[in-house]
Amino acid sequence: IIGIPSSMCVSEYISLKNDRKKGYSLIWIPFILLLISVFFWLYDYQRASAMIKLIASVLFFSLIYISIPHLYKKRHMEVFAIRLLKMAVINGFYVHVLYGGIVLIVATVDRLFNIGFISRIYGNIYMIIIGILFSALILGDITRDDETHFPKIFEKLSIYVLMPLLSVYTVVLYVYFFKVLMDFSLPDNMIGNMVLWYSLIGSSVLLIADSLNDTNKYTDAFRKWFPIAVIIPVIMMFISVVIRINEYGFTEVRYFTLAAGLFVLYTAVISIMRSFDRKTVSASLFLSLIILFSIISPLN
Repeated sequence: IIGIPSSMCVSEYISLKNDRKKGYSLIWIPFILLLISVFFWLYDYQRASAMIKLIASVLFFSLIYISIPHLYKKRHMEVFAIRLLKMAVINGFYVHVLYGGIVLIVATVDRLFNIGFISRIYGNIYMIIIGILFSALILGDITRDDETHFPKIFEKLSIYVLMPLLSVYTVVLYVYFFKVLMDFSLPDNMIGNMVLWYSLIGSSVLLIADSLNDTNKYTDAFRKWFPIAVIIPVIMMFISVVIRINEYGFTEVRYFTLAAGLFVLYTAVISIMRSFDRKTVSASLFLSLIILFSIISPLN
């Protein structure tokens, strides 16, 4: 499962460097490292920590794969990422229908013939379908080109749905923060979850905003003011999470909430810097580093 996205990164790097003879000799290196990591690092695959490592590793290599071509040539990374998302949704529907059918067949055979399959067989089937078949379907549809046209459906969704909703939600949050300030009270514990998804969606819209074709004064104002407006809600989220950590300690959810907050702050800062080029590539690499540090560093 990890080998597929990691080999994609190596292959993409080789194709950009145009040094296939040397590149193919290096392609065995990640596989050797992966064999070692799978045995020692992910051996107890039923533990939640092992699953977190597995998912994070796939996300890390996927982000690197998306970013590599845009490090050497200025392309519209947002357009390519949206195309990947579209393929993931469509192929995800296919493989889940397939998984449901296979589970139904296995359960029927188990029940009719009293075979007594162990319960984790369903999880193993799911991992095989998602990790191998799903990846193969997406890889079969990937094309690298210099397409700059943003899909109309995502463009309309961003401009006429997400941006207005995010703007109204921002006003609601600021009214709540003003109430907290007037009452001299601490923010509610639920503020972390409410701000987290709002800020992540807002950061995603900011990153794709530069590739939108149908822009107007409102979209320009959103790109200018939303990065500034989102900073205070994220800071309040940090305060809420830190209070919970001081009371009850760290959990995986609180840890990744803080990590996501760092990503949102970084995205907001580079969006405020209007002259900063390649915002999406920079944000993608920063997110990949956060994911990497969260699973292998002393701060994991």
